[in-house]
Amino acid sequence: MHLMLPLRFRDWQIRPSETSACTRWSQHVECDGPLTNVILPGVGAVTGCGPVQTTDDAPAAGFPVGTTVVTATSTDVAGDSLQCIRDVVVADTTPPQVTCPASMSLMADPLNCGASHTITATALDTCGGTTIADDAPALFPPGLTNVTVTATDDSGLTASCVTS
Repeated sequence: MHLMLPLRFRDWQIRPSETSACTRWSQHVECDGPLTNVILPGVGAVTGCGPVQTTDDAPAAGFPVGTTVVTATSTDVAGDSLQCIRDVVVADTTPPQVTCPASMSLMADPLNCGASHTITATALDTCGGTTIADDAPALFPPGLTNVTVTATDDSGLTASCVTS
């Protein structure tokens, strides 16, 4: 003889509280531009039944350098949900590229005993902006003068070149 008991759908459903808790975790990536696209893995199934809708508050345009907290929520057809928090860490570990102008000869002004000239270097950085500084004197004295040009990116990484 078989005993038949009514079984409601929600009675056998696995609730989020009955599954493993979603622990906070970090995803580390190297920047590939001012805003970096990061593919986030899904939160996972909430229950064993029905489709699961997952949403998150990740920036649509991409992640800036630094840490961005993303909250992802999966909700099943019964309305049960599971929420996970992720730290997306975008790092800039690549220094900028700096290009010095070619060495040049300048004619000294006899009244000033030297020559004035502005050094024009270029710099590029994958992740953002750069600033360029040099140690050129306001007036170049007669003879050879080496000038060091340094590019610094938004993350504080530097690269240098020398011209004369």
